[in-house]
Amino acid sequence: MKYFIGIDGGGSKTNIVLTDKDLEIYDQDNASPTNYLSEGKEKAAFVITELMWEVMRNSDVRSSDITAVGACIAGAGREEDRSDLKIELENQLKKKGIFINKLVV
Repeated sequence: MKYFIGIDGGGSKTNIVLTDKDLEIYDQDNASPTNYLSEGKEKAAFVITELMWEVMRNSDVRSSDITAVGACIAGAGREEDRSDLKIELENQLKKKGIFINKLVV
């Protein structure tokens, strides 16, 4: 089965949801804020990585089962900021053994 992860990162909290192609929710969670400008790329990427690891673990889903991840992150409106955050996120995900083929920030 293929799964999708959606992330809404804001200034007060970050929400994550793990669904299948029919949008059936397998897990969801929230954590601290990930606003790119106020939290910085390292902390934002760390929080997102931990949330992704948690929902995947709770649902017994491997990263190879994830079709795509979409992340809307407050404060990352400029293309350069999104690119920097994406690179940092990919690096932190790799450290956890999480490899995502399609990551959109």
